[in-house]
Amino acid sequence: MEQKVAFITGASRGIGKVCAQHLARAGYDVAITARTVQEGEAREHSSTLKKSNTKPLPGSLAGTAEVIEAEGQKALMVPADLLDPASLGAAAATVLERWGHVDVVVHNGRYIGPGHMDLFMETPIELLEKQIYANCIAPLILFWKWARTNTVVLYVVSILVLIGMWFERFNIIVPSLGHDFYPATWGIYVPTVTDSTIIVGSFAWFFILFLGFIKLMPSLSIVEVKETLAPPLKDPRHAGHH
Repeated sequence: MEQKVAFITGASRGIGKVCAQHLARAGYDVAITARTVQEGEAREHSSTLKKSNTKPLPGSLAGTAEVIEAEGQKALMVPADLLDPASLGAAAATVLERWGHVDVVVHNGRYIGPGHMDLFMETPIELLEKQIYANCIAPLILFWKWARTNTVVLYVVSILVLIGMWFERFNIIVPSLGHDFYPATWGIYVPTVTDSTIIVGSFAWFFILFLGFIKLMPSLSIVEVKETLAPPLKDPRHAGHH
């Protein structure tokens, strides 16, 4: 039977390290990647641009490898940086060269650096680009080539991700509201016929009033209105073009 192989990003600490341990416990050899190879490596990891923090974070690939091997499985350290596509591609190539295949990929790595917890309007565009690249684009490097270059596959995957995120929000909000601090108030809200009728009636009234407004004040396309204007309100260079 072929040995099962897992590949985990951001595996030097936290959730990535725990995932590596549990996959090893389940019988997987685990390839792990992150920037920190040995304990004590210092990098900028402040959550805000307002201050600097280069204090070494606990955890390393070496420490995670020890945990994997303690579970009786093989560990393969392949250091890489999500912001460096060449290093990430080389890490994947090394795993395939060494073990021939990958059964499970855990995309746990994310952008860690200045500004990742600042307000959106206070974050420079170059840092936003780094966050988007590390969190959204870099994982595509680890997809099968036929999948990441297929528009239909990417579309279906994105729809499934949106559905999954919706169910995640549902699972967080609805059970929380249904189980308040007082057990006597526990319960999931189920709308009655009256509740449903009020909602339907509210939408009906909105559309009646909206359609009535449109009849009295017709909706006109801005493009069509512009075509009826005379210069200089209409640019004479665009005369006759739609």
